Amino acid sequence: MEMLSSKFVAAARRILSSPPIPILCTVALHGRGLVQQLHSSMDAEVIHVTHGNRDALVARVAKSLSILTDTQQPPLPTPVIPAARRMHDKDAV
Repeated sequence: MEMLSSKFVAAARRILSSPPIPILCTVALHGRGLVQQLHSSMDAEVIHVTHGNRDALVARVAKSLSILTDTQQPPLPTPVIPAARRMHDKDAV
């Protein structure tokens, strides 16, 4: 829904083009424009969420964010978690 808002897309692009900061977001599995830009970002870590891995991801994402916000550590890729909601995919969240 937000991707249909030109103001949201413009604001997101400004954030992405600014100095690196930790960002946690959900992104559609497929798309053009900003969705494609997020997936192809060199400093992004894309994590596909399924029923089988979703509970374990809480600790993984928390660890990644704590490392990203620790000024003593070198920056790591920003996690990007795509929304994997497809009715025909029984493994999707």
